[in-house]
Amino acid sequence: MSAFDKYLHAVIVRATHEVHEDGSATIDAHHLLLSLAADQGSTAQRVLASAGLDHAAVREALDREFEHSLSMIGVSPGAYDLPRPNHASRQPKLGASARLALERSFASARKKDLGSAHLLLGILKAHIGTVPRALALAGVDQAELADRVRQTLSARSGAEPAKAAGAVAESAPDSKAEGYEAIRRLLQQAVAQGGLPGILAEVRDGDRQWFGTAGVADTRTGRERSQQDRFRIGSISKTFVATVVLQLAAEGRLSLDDTAEQWLPGVVHGHHHDGSSVNIRMLLNHTSGIFNYTDDQEALNRSETHTPESLVRIAVSHPPTLTPGSGWAYSNTNYVLAGMIIERATGRALAEEIAERISRPLGLTGTTCRTAATRRSTGHTPGTTQSCSGPTPARRSTTRPSSIHPCSGQPAA
Repeated sequence: MSAFDKYLHAVIVRATHEVHEDGSATIDAHHLLLSLAADQGSTAQRVLASAGLDHAAVREALDREFEHSLSMIGVSPGAYDLPRPNHASRQPKLGASARLALERSFASARKKDLGSAHLLLGILKAHIGTVPRALALAGVDQAELADRVRQTLSARSGAEPAKAAGAVAESAPDSKAEGYEAIRRLLQQAVAQGGLPGILAEVRDGDRQWFGTAGVADTRTGRERSQQDRFRIGSISKTFVATVVLQLAAEGRLSLDDTAEQWLPGVVHGHHHDGSSVNIRMLLNHTSGIFNYTDDQEALNRSETHTPESLVRIAVSHPPTLTPGSGWAYSNTNYVLAGMIIERATGRALAEEIAERISRPLGLTGTTCRTAATRRSTGHTPGTTQSCSGPTPARRSTTRPSSIHPCSGQPAA
């Protein structure tokens, strides 16, 4: 075992302790960060300390990020009184964010040259999990911290910090600065001419990030957009729903050849709609011919919120767009039905399935699903939000007419 292998083992052991403290099931990038912050005297620990991030400060930043995430789904920390899972008896596996951090660490230097600073750089370069948001909430510029690590590595190797491999100059080249300014002008134009209250954009160029906004996040208070803001992902939700359906099919819990009538008796019926002629494959590839409920805005606007069932009722009050399987026609109703089938097949809320199968394994801690459980979600009243990254109650969703989306739980990035 090489010296670095021994060191990495020690880092993982400390990270495992942090996992047990959290009651988590996997070692994630933020556990590695806590482990490095606790490694007194290491290069990584000294770099973190120079940025005001000792172990306690990192833990505080992570706690703040957790509270912020809860507040985004309308839950106060005091009300979050769920039993902590006990995984102390088993060795936790590496989560997606930790694996990516280690991969980027290993790619930063030859193995014989690797050390704690390379591990820290890998964590900062991963850009997934809770670390980016925790650092932002703590007022730490992640790109600047990564530059500080590189400069430290350069100084140790005897190279000039500004000339180190992979180092990025403090100021971006003029061409990039001009490009960013052009993006900012486009954002301002979208708000001024497009009638949008606010817009944001993020550009990632290697280890550098640029963030720009125009307009406001809150038209009442005038609060500006920030990197911590959440936004609707709309029809990208379909990717989450389709993934869950395909996983269930792979597990043999349903078949893509199953009909809508088999899983949802009597739901797809009326005005020549026939659920027995529509199978799940047709729902996923938009060949079902079922009317698109979002094309009936008048019906949607009759109610403040809608259940999946009410959206389907709107759809089947119109004739089909085409005979099932005879052609292609985009319809949001297809994915409402797919979400309902997921809930019927599993006996659990769509949000729970997305959380367990996608959000948690991939470290998507900022992804949420709308449900009727939390009607007072900030920023989207009277819409509703449910976390896809943490424990979720088994409730169906509701949607607001002005922001209807094609599944019975709506992920949001």
